[in-house]
Parts: sequence; C-alpha cells; structure tokens
Amino acid sequence: MGGSHEDWVITEFRAREQRQNVATGVTLASLAGLASGFFTEGLALMAVIATVGSILFGFSNWSCPSCSKHLGKNGVRDGCCYSCGVRLKDDSSWMERHWHLGPALLLLAGVIVALLIRSR
Repeated sequence: MGGSHEDWVITEFRAREQRQNVATGVTLASLAGLASGFFTEGLALMAVIATVGSILFGFSNWSCPSCSKHLGKNGVRDGCCYSCGVRLKDDSSWMERHWHLGPALLLLAGVIVALLIRSR
C-alpha cells in the first residue's frame, strides 16, 4: 500500500494546490480591481462575491489528503504534512519547486489585462 497510497496523496495534493492557486488568483485579481476602482458598481459586487467565495473555497480545499487536517499558511514543511508527516510533494519538477509563484503570476496577468482595458 505504501507506494500507491503515497502516489495518490501526491497527485491529490497537486490537484488541491492547483485549485488553491486559482482561488488565490481570483481573490487577488478581484481585490486589485476593487482597489483600483476598475469595476463598475455591479461588477464590484460580483468581485466581492468572488473574493468571499474564493476565500471560503480555499479554507475548505487546503487540507492534507491523508489526514484531512487544515494546512494553514505553513502546513507543508519540507514537502510533508505538518500533522501526519505524509509526503505531499514530489520535488522533481520545476513547477513543484516554484508552485508559490502561481498567485503572483495570476495577479500580474490580471493587472496587465486591467491596464490594457483601461488604456482603450
């Protein structure tokens, strides 16, 4: 069971991590749009709803696939769950080593799109 369970945990954590990055990107892009005054009144309400929904989704999504403990901000240490110690990450690829850049890149893309739309 060791290898197949470990592979499943790593695969499931990778999927949760990707969903978390998307939720963080939506939150950051919505907050950036709200802070810049880019949205009209109706879009601002939708951005607030998207922000709250993304944050709530993030809390429910960000847990260890093996023990189901919430990982919080620092729940992954050296690629393992802080609670049960199961390996969550296979650090073999560049993306796995640099996953934390995802939200920043999504925010940058959102700002660029907002600036392009605003300059028209």
